[in-house]
Amino acid sequence: MSRSLALVLAFCSAVVVSAGQAPGQTREQFMDSLQRGLGTPCGEHGGTWAVAGDAYVVIASYVGSLCGIGVVDHSALHRACCLAFSIASLPFQFLPVAIAAAGKMREQREVGRAAAQLSLQASETLHAAPLA
Repeated sequence: MSRSLALVLAFCSAVVVSAGQAPGQTREQFMDSLQRGLGTPCGEHGGTWAVAGDAYVVIASYVGSLCGIGVVDHSALHRACCLAFSIASLPFQFLPVAIAAAGKMREQREVGRAAAQLSLQASETLHAAPLA
């Protein structure tokens, strides 16, 4: 496996580690619990700084390899050209944070929208239930 692919896989695997839980011993019981609203989210979610930080680790590792630190699998000319590009692109190194922040804001809007929809459905179900 190439070093670049290994860095990308490490980045992708560190972004989100999340899960959910709901009562039930079988798949059907679990799904029924979810439908009744008994599920709860749990796990670790990558926040803006966690996601951006992972990107910066990849960038720093790459620039380090260009400077001869860590695994160096570039020819001298290639290293010089890529290092020049890295230096020229320094003003744009805010982009990982901006991209992560935009994604997290979009995620927050979607979660809010889903929560409102679920609350509305629960309210409608409660009011539509016949009194026994």
